[in-house]
Amino acid sequence: MKFFKTIILGFICALLCSCSPKNIDATKAKQLLNDIDETTNSETFELPSAYTINSEIEIIQSTSTLHFDVLEQFDYENYYYHQKQILKNNNDDEITNSMWLYVENGKMYCVFDVNQNKFYTVSDAVSEDELKKEFESILTAEDVTNLKETLSSVIDSSRQIIDLQLNFNSHSTSIGDGKIDLSFKSNKDGQLYIDAEINIDDVSTDGEIRFDNYLLTKSYSMLATNEGTIMSDVNISYGSVKQDKPNLNDFVLQN
Repeated sequence: MKFFKTIILGFICALLCSCSPKNIDATKAKQLLNDIDETTNSETFELPSAYTINSEIEIIQSTSTLHFDVLEQFDYENYYYHQKQILKNNNDDEITNSMWLYVENGKMYCVFDVNQNKFYTVSDAVSEDELKKEFESILTAEDVTNLKETLSSVIDSSRQIIDLQLNFNSHSTSIGDGKIDLSFKSNKDGQLYIDAEINIDDVSTDGEIRFDNYLLTKSYSMLATNEGTIMSDVNISYGSVKQDKPNLNDFVLQN
């Protein structure tokens, strides 16, 4: 029995090791990033129709702290969107706002719970094309997160980080009293993990970027100075979204 346990444990370890991203140099990282950029910008590439974005922003100053959480759920194929925002300060005061956009029985509902005001609008959709246009038009008007633009922006930031190491030709570089530490990992095409830590004078920055299967899954940054700290953490998961529609009996219909 012990022999078989040893074999099984060895097999599991080998499997985990084969799947874990491995350290790569900046040249390889740039090749992978260029491939991700070209693939996601090709005419044949389509972003997943359903995904969830969890965003967290924190601003810390000497006399105040603001913490902002945002949940966004997208399902373009089934015409569903939900956003929930929670804003907290250092006194634990909390403000929560929510929005839903969905289709039910051939009608499009746009529902808001903002500053304790609950209301909704309803519109009829004549055709599938009109339904799609109205859905996307409302999301644009409400300035929701654009995944395509976010992906492009993070790719640009990743390229700057990689070029920084290529210029210094070292994973760890000292600049005066400061230091730059960068690392890149991958185990396959479409996957790239970037970690950065920069400390120069009175400014320190931490960064973490994750691409999996050509898609952005995480973007984290933290900037600390003598005046305070700003942190941003975005995590994206892809796959089906559970529709959680509000009870319209609690809302007022607006014409």
